[in-house]
Amino acid sequence: MGRISMIDPQTAPENVQEVIRRHLAGGHQLTNEKRTLLHNVNAFLAIEEASSRFPYPMSALSARRISAGSCGRNIIWTLRISS
Repeated sequence: MGRISMIDPQTAPENVQEVIRRHLAGGHQLTNEKRTLLHNVNAFLAIEEASSRFPYPMSALSARRISAGSCGRNIIWTLRISS
């Protein structure tokens, strides 16, 4: 299975570098997942906008695979909320 490469912030196009600068200025980290998603700036911005409205940190989400018979693998998102 192929892998999607991560954007190198140093050599990224100027519009991507601007998005990165604004993201870091907002106090956010540039994770590997975000560096991969930055191949599509609109997708990156949509995810960031949606996650800012989520009432829990995105780190509270975890994925686990379940077997679905002959349907292959499904991913179920579960929310872990610490009290």
